[in-house]
Amino acid sequence: MSVRQLDNPDFSRHVLDLLQQFQLAPENLIVEVTERVFISAAGSANDTLHQLHRAGVKIAIDDFGTGYSSLTALRWMPADIVKVDRSFTANMLSEPDDYAIVAAVVEVARALGRTVVAEGVETLEQANSLVALGCTLLQGYYFGRPQAPEEFARTAFNAVPPRAPSRSSEFEDRIVP
Repeated sequence: MSVRQLDNPDFSRHVLDLLQQFQLAPENLIVEVTERVFISAAGSANDTLHQLHRAGVKIAIDDFGTGYSSLTALRWMPADIVKVDRSFTANMLSEPDDYAIVAAVVEVARALGRTVVAEGVETLEQANSLVALGCTLLQGYYFGRPQAPEEFARTAFNAVPPRAPSRSSEFEDRIVP
């Protein structure tokens, strides 16, 4: 969602009306805003996020860590999901600073009861490290590339997923400290 959408005082009512019209539970919808939008949300945009959250809609912060992240904002803003930006996960196995940032974001988000999504997972090694750190969900090319709707419909139910990482000790020896 953009700030412009969130600034519309009727936006939350419109979203909730659509959920009711199509008989969808609010908790099945995730509204995603970038960190920049999340941090700068004020006035009606902030009210909109809180209204949607109170109704059960999940709020996700995308690109977390790429701007001026505010850990304080995680405390008072209605965020259910924190998405660790791919700029950190891409090099986390070769750059100790990126690994430390990912580990810290995961730990803080989990301690605050937020779901953590790691973006940009491209290898099994990254997936194993992220699972070992406690990432709740992973997304990236390792699991699948973007597809046209027709191709997705044709292949989605016949695809063999890549080997899923496990939190077992079998994978812990692959973690770069």
